[in-house]
Amino acid sequence: MHLHPAIQALRSNPASQRRSQQTVAQEIDNWRSDASIRKLGADVLHYGQGASIEDCTELSELLTDQQTALGFAESWAVCLASLLHRFPLGEVPFRFRQSGGFSAIQLFRFGRATLSLAAYERQAKVREPETARFIDVETTELIVSGRARGTLHRCSDLDGSTVVETCAETWETGDRIVVQPGETRQIVAVEGSLLMLQLTRTAIRPIATREYALADSRLLKTASGDKRASSELMALGVLGAMKHEAGLKVMRDIAINTERDPDLRWEAVRQTLALKPDSGIVLLGTLAQSRTDQLSQPADKLRNELRKAHPQLASIHTEAA
Repeated sequence: MHLHPAIQALRSNPASQRRSQQTVAQEIDNWRSDASIRKLGADVLHYGQGASIEDCTELSELLTDQQTALGFAESWAVCLASLLHRFPLGEVPFRFRQSGGFSAIQLFRFGRATLSLAAYERQAKVREPETARFIDVETTELIVSGRARGTLHRCSDLDGSTVVETCAETWETGDRIVVQPGETRQIVAVEGSLLMLQLTRTAIRPIATREYALADSRLLKTASGDKRASSELMALGVLGAMKHEAGLKVMRDIAINTERDPDLRWEAVRQTLALKPDSGIVLLGTLAQSRTDQLSQPADKLRNELRKAHPQLASIHTEAA
């Protein structure tokens, strides 16, 4: 196996590797210790605790004034570029994500609030959006540089049916984009590149993320908006895959708790049915009895369908299984 000389040097000298990483961490701390950066971090914390953006002076100015935003982005970029030039294999302590033509890096994250830098690159092939995904989050963005074409979608209720309204938008340097829950925006095409500052704040108890077809407002997909619930969904799947019957009580407790995430509760029902069908039918009956529970009707429907498909389940009525 061929190793790059720089990697080989670090492997042969662990002390050097630790020193370089300590230097990287120290330089980032020095950047964060700047008075204006400290105030900005305090504002992100305050905003994450529920304050309005207008009550966060540094944060509000950053997301209103393009020159302030540009200066902030440049100070961070200069610090990072200098570090990577000196330590090309240094581990930068920022969370980031990247996919075709898009990259974002988190600069601050406190509680429910996150401040990020996001960049879009021009793509050879432009795909017009066919769906829109609505996440229970407030977003405030400022275009630091560039120009882009996009769409803004609003989800509303009309005569008991969900309707997604879409309008075309063009955003350029200095524009501010504010997206509330029930709204979402998509960048469709950029001219060259687009850099933006992005502030997000999730709801205290996020509702499910929903994805709709733009052609007919048809609901295509839902997913839990609660990260903790998502982790617990995975845990329930593991319990079920292990056929861990001792977990049946945990599954039942989750399923009947109306304070828990609906998707998590329904997954607990599914895993119970797979692990022990008798217990699952009983659990469905318990949920069906509570007409104020949003899972009551789907539980009753599924129980009847299962009894019809599997007549041996029709005689199960008692509670404790």
